[in-house]
Amino acid sequence: MIESAEIFREVRDNPNFINNIINPSEDLQLVTVWRNPYFIGHIKNPTYRVQLAAVSKYGSSISEIENPSEELKLIASHDPQASPYIENPTEEMQLNIVNKIGHCIRDFDNPTYKVQLAAVKNDGISIKFIENPTEELQLIAVDIGSCFLGFIKAKYQKESAKKIAIAKRGYVINHVDNPSLELQELAIKSDIAVITKCPKQFSPSIKKKYKHLVLAGEIGILDD
Repeated sequence: MIESAEIFREVRDNPNFINNIINPSEDLQLVTVWRNPYFIGHIKNPTYRVQLAAVSKYGSSISEIENPSEELKLIASHDPQASPYIENPTEEMQLNIVNKIGHCIRDFDNPTYKVQLAAVKNDGISIKFIENPTEELQLIAVDIGSCFLGFIKAKYQKESAKKIAIAKRGYVINHVDNPSLELQELAIKSDIAVITKCPKQFSPSIKKKYKHLVLAGEIGILDD
C-alpha cells in the first residue's frame, strides 16, 4: 500500500492516527515510532526494523513488543527504565542496567556477584535488594554512605561494616540490634549526643560512664 503525503503528515503530527490505517507500510510504521516509540504497541505485526527503531530510541518501549529478540533486549538494556520489561536478562544486560542505575538490581532474580558488585558500587542503596550481602559489598555500601547500613537486615550485618558506619555517623547505631560495648563507644566518639538520641541502644554502664557530660550541660537529658 502506498500512503499519501497527507497520511504521513497526519501520523507525523499525531502518531495515534496509525490506529485508523489497515496494514500500514513499514515507512509509516517508522514515522509512528519515531514520533512515539510506545505506539509500536498499536501496530499489528511491526517489522523487525520498526522494532529496532523503537527500542533504539526508548529501550523501555520493549514492553510493547511481543517476544522480543535477544538483540532487542540487549539494545533495550542500555536504557535502565527497560529493566522491568526484559525477561531473563543475561549478565551483560544486567550490567548495562546497574551501571546506570544500581538499584534496578531489584528487577533481577539471582543476579551474579559481578552484577551485585557493580550495582552497589554505583548506588549504595542497592544493598537493600541483595539478600545476605557479603562483607565486601557491605563495606562498599557503608563507605559510600553510613546510612546504608540500615538497608542491610540486622542478622546479616557484618561487624566490620557496623564499625565503619557507626564511626562515621554515631546515629547509625540505631540500625543495629544489641550493639556491643565497643560499638556503643564508637557511636559516642562519633557523636556524644547520640546517647540521648538513641538511649535504648546504650547499656546502663555506658550511660553511667557518660552521665557527667549531661550534668556538665554538654549533651541533653539522659534517660536511665
